[in-house]
Amino acid sequence: LIIGTRTPYHSAQNCSKCRFDRLETSSYWLAQIKLADSVSKHFVSASYFRLASESKAE
Repeated sequence: LIIGTRTPYHSAQNCSKCRFDRLETSSYWLAQIKLADSVSKHFVSASYFRLASESKAE
């Protein structure tokens, strides 16, 4: 064990203003959905929409 080593998890855990995961943001999901639609991967965009709904994105 190295003293003073911090993982991203520990940093996010102690940050009250940080988002631990971008999956909470609607902008992340919208970007993924638009990208999938732009290459005609509509089944992928539908899956992203479902995942965004399940993750209760803002």
